[in-house]
Amino acid sequence: MGDLTRVAIVENELAAGLAVALLETEGIWAMWRKTDIASAIWGVSLAVGGPVEVLVNAEDVPRAKELLAGSG
Repeated sequence: MGDLTRVAIVENELAAGLAVALLETEGIWAMWRKTDIASAIWGVSLAVGGPVEVLVNAEDVPRAKELLAGSG
């Protein structure tokens, strides 16, 4: 696994799971994790719900962004 790069921020875990599944069907390893954007801005905890970021290896960023842009 190389350097991880964020390719998208989505509204919740369900959307992140769908994005990861799409990328993996195209041969791109991907994962998601909670983002700390809201806590940094508003000082709130995002234990449930909230924004999630989708990450891929740096070398897969162009193709991953292309695939995600076409899925919306």
